[in-house]
Amino acid sequence: MNEDQQAALETFGKMLTEEVFDRACAYLQAKVTRGMTGTQEDPMQQAYLSLDDSAKRVVNRLMFDAVDQTFAQFLNFLEVHEIPLPVVTRQNKCIDVQGLSDGLPVEPYGDSGWIARFSRFRDGIQTVPGHSRHERMA
Repeated sequence: MNEDQQAALETFGKMLTEEVFDRACAYLQAKVTRGMTGTQEDPMQQAYLSLDDSAKRVVNRLMFDAVDQTFAQFLNFLEVHEIPLPVVTRQNKCIDVQGLSDGLPVEPYGDSGWIARFSRFRDGIQTVPGHSRHERMA
């Protein structure tokens, strides 16, 4: 893979991680930590707040795993059906990143995967927004 292709794949991964994975995690985190029904109490939030810390950790993990699995299945769908994934580079070249990866569904994972490098939720969905292990270390 040449430098332009690598940059295009990285751009695609960063955008997808931030705009799909992180947004889904942020929605679920907000749903249980501050509610999402305007001025009315949110039953989901009220139920979550009534849980003990151990149960909250389980719920957080299940929410994260659901987003994670959906993300992986979406990438698998794109790969299996060979859906074109054009990315415009800084040099204004259009590169289809579809065939550049050895396995698109595994690109997000591992120590150097997209989630580890680009996600605000690399440590999972937390009970209190802004208190992930990574953010505390930063």
